[in-house]
Parts: sequence; structure tokens; C-alpha cells
Amino acid sequence: MSLYILLVLISTFLLGCQSETNITEAAEIKSESQLEESEKLTLEGEIAKVAISKKRGIDPVVYKKAEDLEAFNNIFSSAIKEPGTANMVNPDVYLEIAYKDGNEQTLHLWLGGNGEISVLMSTDATSTIYTLSEAMTDTLTEIVGK
Repeated sequence: MSLYILLVLISTFLLGCQSETNITEAAEIKSESQLEESEKLTLEGEIAKVAISKKRGIDPVVYKKAEDLEAFNNIFSSAIKEPGTANMVNPDVYLEIAYKDGNEQTLHLWLGGNGEISVLMSTDATSTIYTLSEAMTDTLTEIVGK
């Protein structure tokens, strides 16, 4: 009888630990994969070109190649909205995005170093910031460095 009780206790303990782990893993997967659209930077259409300048509109470097535009689309689409109200000034870079339908969008960028996050802000909502992961910062640095 005591062997039976011991087996029941061990089984309960093992199953209890396993269930908690699975629930935790499922919650993490859901939270990472199902970010609400309101938590991401919204692009206004299909990108036709991106102009980057250190001083707004002065000597911009213009990107029109399909591979660059696809990379910019991936980078901007991965930007995650941060909670709270931001008060940031003096961006490192100004981004002018022109869309194929004629619309335009301007972003401010505070570019992180290798392995650091970067911060984007739309000029339409200057109290809201969006962060780019370290990997996306590295990708952005590679493109801009061309």
C-alpha cells in the first residue's frame, strides 16, 4: 500500500511540473507570435523609395532597389510600440518613406550600435516610440552602410 501511495505522489509531482512548463511555454509563444497590430509600426502602403538624411531633407541617400525596399519593409514592420509617452529630441537620422500610391511618411531614427536596439518615431505621433531589435538594428546598419 505504501508503494502505491509513493507511486501516486511521484506521478502527481512529475505531471504537475510538466503541465506548468507546458502552460508557461504556450503563453510565451502566444505573447511573442500574436502581437496586436496596434503594437507595431503601421506602414501606409507598398514602399517605393526610402530617403535617409542626417539633417532633414539635406543630401539624402535614396534607396530604390527591390532588395533594399524589402529589407526596409521587414525592418519597419518589426518595430514594436513601447508603452508610455516619449519625449525624445535630435534623432540621428531622418527617414522619408514614399509609397507607390503617392503617400509619404516621415520617421525619426535613433540608431543603436551593433548589438543594440534602435528607436523609431513617426512625425505624426511624436509621443509614441517603436523599438527595433538588435538584429534589425544590425540589418539596418548594413543597408545604410552601403
